[in-house]
Amino acid sequence: GEILGLPVILDFRGVHVGPWNRFHLDLRMADHRVVCSFLVSMNAAEQACNLEGIVFHNTNNHDRKPVGNWVPPATWAKAKDIPAMGILQCGYVMHQKVTDKELNAMKDARGKFARVEVGWVSNK
Repeated sequence: GEILGLPVILDFRGVHVGPWNRFHLDLRMADHRVVCSFLVSMNAAEQACNLEGIVFHNTNNHDRKPVGNWVPPATWAKAKDIPAMGILQCGYVMHQKVTDKELNAMKDARGKFARVEVGWVSNK
């Protein structure tokens, strides 16, 4: 059967809007790796939004010091290429104003990711 997980309930189109734009992803979980791949993909594609406050623990133990000055590698744009280990904490924020047209284009691209990678059913 289907399991309700983070990718199913995440508002991909409004992922930059607080307070729901902060993430604590346990990369042992496949659904958390899908969200991670989305954030890495959108971070590369969107000029107005960026990942910020990135903290990565390369083990599943929070007691370990996080890796400093770390950014997710571009290969993490595909969930299958993300190692199934570690904790990623970050925010996804809009750093500059955009027009309604630009925001709608961003939301459409996010929606496409959700349809292709997560299986969203949408008429947008």
